[in-house]
Amino acid sequence: MTGAPAIPEKVRRIVPALGSPVDGEALGACRAIGRTLGAVGLDYHDLARAIPTGPTNVDNVHVGSCSAPKWDAAQWRSASKRPAPEYRPSRRKASVFTPKQNDALRRMALHCRNADRGRLSPRERDFITNISSWRHDLTIGQADWLAGICDRLEQEDHCQ
Repeated sequence: MTGAPAIPEKVRRIVPALGSPVDGEALGACRAIGRTLGAVGLDYHDLARAIPTGPTNVDNVHVGSCSAPKWDAAQWRSASKRPAPEYRPSRRKASVFTPKQNDALRRMALHCRNADRGRLSPRERDFITNISSWRHDLTIGQADWLAGICDRLEQEDHCQ
């Protein structure tokens, strides 16, 4: 049996971020570990194999007067030698916003489209028209741009 693969030092520095209470940070750490491992031709299965395990109490577990069946280490080793399934990342991106936030962004786009009255640049007008009819979620940058346009139009309305 071959030794554990050499895991990059960077992975050890990223692992604590997996415990973050912020889901985005924890997922970002997970993806960063995957990229780091992938850069050296490894995957999560290699990482799991590299984690040292000491003697466990699995063989000595007693429930009442019955002892638990012993773990078949040979069977486990043969099962762990199976090739890892090919990793295929999803093409669909996770939504950044909640459904309520997406609805609010759609309402903002419609408000900007209706409040235009020639105050939007052609680029802004195209953007507002396009996102008003989109079926997919906006990115953070698009939402920021939309909020900026909406704020500017509301400010102009209040100044008149």
